[in-house]
Amino acid sequence: MRRFAYNAPMTSTTTAPTLKANLLYPQLMQVSRAMEARLMHRMSINGHADLTMNLGPPLMLIATGRFRLNTLASKLGMSNQQCNQSLKPIERLGLIERQSDPSDARAKIIVLSEKGTRLITDAIDGIFNINNELEETIGSEVMFRLTDAANALCQQANLIGNVEHRIPFAGLAGISSRYLEKRLMELTKQQGHKHLQMSFSQVLGYMPVEQHIGITISELALQNKVSIQAISRIANELEGLGYVARVTDNHDKRVRRLQLTERGLVLMQDAVRSTQKLDAELLDMLGEKNKTALEEGMSALYRIMLKPELSDHDEDNPQLAVLLDYIRGYAKNPTHIHNSHLERQLMANINDAQLAALQGIITRLGEKA
Repeated sequence: MRRFAYNAPMTSTTTAPTLKANLLYPQLMQVSRAMEARLMHRMSINGHADLTMNLGPPLMLIATGRFRLNTLASKLGMSNQQCNQSLKPIERLGLIERQSDPSDARAKIIVLSEKGTRLITDAIDGIFNINNELEETIGSEVMFRLTDAANALCQQANLIGNVEHRIPFAGLAGISSRYLEKRLMELTKQQGHKHLQMSFSQVLGYMPVEQHIGITISELALQNKVSIQAISRIANELEGLGYVARVTDNHDKRVRRLQLTERGLVLMQDAVRSTQKLDAELLDMLGEKNKTALEEGMSALYRIMLKPELSDHDEDNPQLAVLLDYIRGYAKNPTHIHNSHLERQLMANINDAQLAALQGIITRLGEKA
């Protein structure tokens, strides 16, 4: 979880916490999602059009070993029921099978089907290509140290099966991110937030704190690339727990926004404390050298993947893809997509030449509409 947005919305007297959180966790979460989005885009072009972002994590994990449902659920940070639900669309696509466990005939293990194996082969090619592109940008030495650290983390945390070779970082980013999110959730639960779920990060992770502007369900669905109904269910749970409230937009009374409450602010403070505890865990697990390599590598990837030099012709640039999604969404529905916090974030560090290139893209989009 990154930014956590109590039973009333924050007021002008409410201030954000001054505790310092390690940027590794939000950066890893955002970079891993950007990598997954880039991979899904390439897989779609290569004929795997039925894939969605939420299918990637369980598929990539199943590709590393043969797991029982409870083991797979634990590694994904889900309950057995949630994990089983997440596997159903993958089974419908014929990508996985349930087989009898040789060690216990009463139990089932989940494995890739032949079709799933072919898909993973294509995905692995895509992962290596993405990894090579990123290595060219941040340098082979930084990527080598980052990959070593990520492999050490996944092995120490028992996140992957027995593998003969180092797995490229692009293949470990999502697994590592979900493990750290799960640990942050567990540590935060211990501070009195016992009803937290991994899915809550799809809302809490994007709640703007600084400007108290709130965010709409549509904006959250756009950023997570999931349905409005899925985000609404999570928002309803969070509202029931008193972490967020629905407020009327100051500029358009028809629009309802989710805003952090006072209880939500306490959650955010507790989550920051949890990151400090997790820092100590990581240092213990990895040692100073690997932990530093993980932090420095993630910082470098974050800068180039989420704050890159915008290009008029770089169609595979993840930041450009986010901007174009935003522009298309805004064109369809300015009221519901408008988000000044997101605009500031997306437009940060763009110089005049880059802005001109972006305006050219916008113009062409308008001509195509």
